[in-house]
Amino acid sequence: DALSEDGDGEIRSYKSPTTPGALLEGLEANLREAAGEADLEAFLADVARRARKHYLGLITIWQKVGDLTASEHGETILTNSEMKLLLKQSEEIIDATDARFRFTPAERRFLLGALKGEGLLSARGGRWPIKIEASPAEHRLATTNPRDLLDAASSASGPTDLVGSGCRRGA
Repeated sequence: DALSEDGDGEIRSYKSPTTPGALLEGLEANLREAAGEADLEAFLADVARRARKHYLGLITIWQKVGDLTASEHGETILTNSEMKLLLKQSEEIIDATDARFRFTPAERRFLLGALKGEGLLSARGGRWPIKIEASPAEHRLATTNPRDLLDAASSASGPTDLVGSGCRRGA
């Protein structure tokens, strides 16, 4: 099966010998079409349902689980997600998250008190505490912290190793 849009704007599947590249091209075309429409949520839900059948991954990010579970399409996206990463939750939003995931008291306390990069990974029927830390090279490449960027700019005045891989500035 591959994705196609028929004349009435519905996303339909059709039989076709597809490669992952061809499927991605079709998804991209449909996403471009759907992006201008109010029903983008329905499109993402459809992709979420179909992606696993084609060995594709769909990464979606929400600040608040309640925003996702407030609609049928959001619930479809969440249900079809193989893995879920829940980071620190505030008192204001923990109840909506708890209603969806049914935390143990220990999991609830953990998420309320989680530090930067700590959370629960939900996958394959279980949940595990996780801590995510960037290596120094990853941090330099991905940081948006103004202080870190200023420090990097001031230290880059001479020939320095940008990512620790031998790539030299000005080389």
